[in-house]
Amino acid sequence: MQEKEQKISPFKQRILHFIDNEGISKRAFYASTGISRGTLENISSLTEDSMSKFLATYENINADWFLYGKGSIYKIDNNTAVNEKNIANEEITEYNTKTPRVSTDNILEYLREKDRQLFEHAKKIGELEQKLQHLKKNPSCIKDVNIPE
Repeated sequence: MQEKEQKISPFKQRILHFIDNEGISKRAFYASTGISRGTLENISSLTEDSMSKFLATYENINADWFLYGKGSIYKIDNNTAVNEKNIANEEITEYNTKTPRVSTDNILEYLREKDRQLFEHAKKIGELEQKLQHLKKNPSCIKDVNIPE
């Protein structure tokens, strides 16, 4: 018997994309919108009420994006766009001034040291495996070994 493949509605896909993009939990989403818990997981499509609640709660959502999948997620007016750009530039500047610079040479040196350590560990493991094999073949070599409990 053929199973019907259930597809999630484009509206739910966009809401899930928005939630992911904003980094909010579904629980917080449901609480802030008043949409019934589990709505996004149900196979049924969204109701007009749920879509209205979403757009009313998140007023910065571009309705064309939500309804038709066209344009950006967020409404953009000139003031908002300039303000968001300034905030982004300030965050980048703050990050750049607070984050220590790491040169490629430092990274390569660090990686070489880690490779050397891995090689030494692999070499030691190989030696221990050889000793273990020798002891398995020659159990008489083992003399009163005290093994702590």
